[in-house]
Amino acid sequence: MTRQQAIEAIRASVAQGTGTPIVEPDRDAAVIKLAQELESTTIEPVPALIGGIAHPDVGLGEALAAESPLVIARAGDNWLGFLPSRQEFFLAYGPSPTELNALGFFSPDALAEWHG
Repeated sequence: MTRQQAIEAIRASVAQGTGTPIVEPDRDAAVIKLAQELESTTIEPVPALIGGIAHPDVGLGEALAAESPLVIARAGDNWLGFLPSRQEFFLAYGPSPTELNALGFFSPDALAEWHG
């Protein structure tokens, strides 16, 4: 996967709509802004090693065991994880792609996983 393909996966997710909470009056403009911010943090995808899950979700644990996840975006110690075969995203945190913990939630909604 390339950085451009990661951006395309994020765009496809955003095009499906998002459940991320937004309190601004113009929700559509806020979604566009959040999507642009997420795209600006997109990196060349690299394999991720997830050492633990903060809020254990059996589904995420099983998905991580069945597939090698990637990280496709980064802001500080926050990383957007991606499961390519499932086209699903999750939030991870840590100092490097080989030292990450997952928050514990995953979905096809990139903005909800990244922003909350």
